Amino acid sequence: MASNPNTAPPAGKPSSRMLEGLRRIAQDQDQLAAIAARADASEWFDRHSPGTRKARALTRKNFEACIKQVFGKETVEEIWNQETFIDYTKQFLDVMNILSPGGKVGKKPKAGVLWAHMASLKWWAVRFIGNFGAIYPTWQSKVTSHIHLVARTHDLEKGFHAKNNLTDTELLLFYRQLITLHQGVDD
Repeated sequence: MASNPNTAPPAGKPSSRMLEGLRRIAQDQDQLAAIAARADASEWFDRHSPGTRKARALTRKNFEACIKQVFGKETVEEIWNQETFIDYTKQFLDVMNILSPGGKVGKKPKAGVLWAHMASLKWWAVRFIGNFGAIYPTWQSKVTSHIHLVARTHDLEKGFHAKNNLTDTELLLFYRQLITLHQGVDD
């Protein structure tokens, strides 16, 4: 439940230097236009690595193509619809499981591929579905369960989750090597 802003303590008065700076910005129309342009552009700005951006773009392209080809939806509003997004996500991940890797039917992807597609779809859904926050917990729960079901049903490889269970002797060797490497090195 949101707090009542009328009961909050007063914000206090900004410094005269801050007020003068704000006044100058308010009078500079070019500066205000640049601020507004950056605010609009930031919605689509992806701060992650080029590989992550490329993977997200590929997931979006494949998701939209899947929904168009398999379900006959054409517009962005139909594809990224809050009412159907959970079902479309699960069905898309199943399709990607069948077609991956590289669109070759019969080869099994790792379960991590489906998790990566899920993360990419979330990035796009936040931008395309106006109130994605309202369905996010349900989407997360249902899609997570679906990925686990697909991984078990199709016996997908989960190798990247393997743990390194080292013995005490191996841990001691690593520790001694680290100590040797760091002796005489300033922090």
